[in-house]
Amino acid sequence: MALVARRDDLRGALKNPFLGAATKIAIAREILERAGADAKTVRFILLLIEHGRLEILQEVAAAVPEAWNERLGSPPSRSLRSSP
Repeated sequence: MALVARRDDLRGALKNPFLGAATKIAIAREILERAGADAKTVRFILLLIEHGRLEILQEVAAAVPEAWNERLGSPPSRSLRSSP
């Protein structure tokens, strides 16, 4: 998810109100794939773009480790974030 934050070209394209969702998806796919983003990450970001919900990306990314740990039944001290 930090990949989107680091890429000024991607962020600029995704915020451009003159580009439609299909164009934004094509641009995002190309940039993310060239950057070596994981296939699941690419699909997830494209889904958010398609549904006009990209603004929640940071919130979702922040919530994933906690949700993953809850699913695994891990105690807070063994969080996903604290893994090496």
